[in-house]
Amino acid sequence: NGTSVQNSPGNTYSSSAFNNNDAIVATGGLNGCVSQPSSSIVMTVHPIPSIALSTSAANDSVCQGVPVTFTAAPTGYGTYTFFNNGTQLQSGASNAYTTSTLVSPNSLTAQATNLGCTSPLTAAIVITVSPAPVVNAGNDQSACVDALPVTLSGFTPAAGTWSGNGITNPSGTFDPATAGAGNQSLVYAYTDPNSGCTGYDSIVFTVNALPVVVAPQPADICVGQSAQLNASGGTTYAWSP
Repeated sequence: NGTSVQNSPGNTYSSSAFNNNDAIVATGGLNGCVSQPSSSIVMTVHPIPSIALSTSAANDSVCQGVPVTFTAAPTGYGTYTFFNNGTQLQSGASNAYTTSTLVSPNSLTAQATNLGCTSPLTAAIVITVSPAPVVNAGNDQSACVDALPVTLSGFTPAAGTWSGNGITNPSGTFDPATAGAGNQSLVYAYTDPNSGCTGYDSIVFTVNALPVVVAPQPADICVGQSAQLNASGGTTYAWSP
């Protein structure tokens, strides 16, 4: 920019203090004569990106298996890279990273790159991951579609809630007629009162449709003769009278 910054036998000038649009020219001296200034080099100096990292986890705490989103701000940089404990997780144009597999210990950081310049790592976010309670919904069950409502049992811990097609009482009443024939997936959920985290398990309740039995055709016989009557549609049969 017209100000002398170096005068020496060296033909190289280096600096880390360039500003955007600085114009650099050089002159050379030989035998007491000084050259005209060279054509100028105009410096383009890109700023170092600066970002901050935030999380969707309230109070930096989350239950095991619950999705957590980490967001780097501001948007608009070319590449955002996310790390956990120093290991790269994701790198690309998206400024958000979402995971549902976070475990302890963890330390999430992010870095932005723009026009070849890379930001420092953000301050780390450490998430407390509370384990989900271990839940057992019991064994798969089955009943006929015209069976009376079934009270589910064999699940642990107690005091959870059931959901699914055919559940008429969340404490564990299943009505085959309400569900209809087919394989019904029933989910049992239990929330730990201390951690507030919920665990899930499921069973399959098979509701069997009633068989359709084809009755025999009329038999034309004389008194004292016997007749063989055939039915189909089931695996066992009861005849009457």
